[in-house]
Amino acid sequence: MSTKIGYLGPAGSFSQAVCGHLYPQENYPDWQFFQYADLSLLIEAIAKGDLSLAVLPTQNSKSGVLVDKQEHEFLGALVSELNNLVIYAEEFWVLNFLLLGHNNGRIEQIKIIHLNPYAQEQCQEYLMKHVDWEIHKHNSSAAAAKAAKVSGNPSHAAIASVDAAREYDLKILDQELFQPGDEPIMHFLVLHNSRQAVVEAVGSGAMITSFAITGLPMKRVQELLATSNFELSMLRASKNVPDRCYVDIKGRIATEELLTLLQIDAVKCLGTFPASSNRARYQDKFQQ
Repeated sequence: MSTKIGYLGPAGSFSQAVCGHLYPQENYPDWQFFQYADLSLLIEAIAKGDLSLAVLPTQNSKSGVLVDKQEHEFLGALVSELNNLVIYAEEFWVLNFLLLGHNNGRIEQIKIIHLNPYAQEQCQEYLMKHVDWEIHKHNSSAAAAKAAKVSGNPSHAAIASVDAAREYDLKILDQELFQPGDEPIMHFLVLHNSRQAVVEAVGSGAMITSFAITGLPMKRVQELLATSNFELSMLRASKNVPDRCYVDIKGRIATEELLTLLQIDAVKCLGTFPASSNRARYQDKFQQ
């Protein structure tokens, strides 16, 4: 059976870049790659078994755990007992947002700026310098770049990636949207539908086991872990589920081991997977 993998499109998205980094098409010629216009549709596809794998952005170093338009956490798809989803791989990706415009355009001509909500949040300080720009929101930064291009009007610009600039033949009008070193980092997870067969996961060799813990304050979880032999890698709070946190522990950890330590029943293993080679470099940016 051919492996089917999905990610948030259109062409030029950060998700496509991560997917191509982890699974270059030339190395996986038998795989089928699918773009989705919305992350909720992507999650639905992997949950139904239409895909073997899905590349999903789940947490931003500046804004925390990501949610959909109904304020549901994307990580919630892993916690739900209705799904057979597990974490298969991961990557940390620097979101190098750029101001993109038409080849004959200038910053002074911009009246409409196309972006996605996360770009708006991350680039808020920069956008405050241009309060006269009318904001048009899109599901992804690549969709924003495509909309600016399709407009055919130099008064339209977008905040998106260098890949989107290449894909839609747009010019970089400004690349200093953040202070040096202050660029946001996105934590991407590759979800695996356990009903599908896939090849061996990619990663650094070190393993991470991820858990969702519900019913215990995160501070208490942190205190208990500090008294144990577990080596904590990342700990972050749920945005909308009271007393839920997500814990990454180094190594292959059985759920029963954590249940014994925490003395609660609501502990779900989200998967054991190879750590990204970038985890040690960026994990501190995600601690809460």
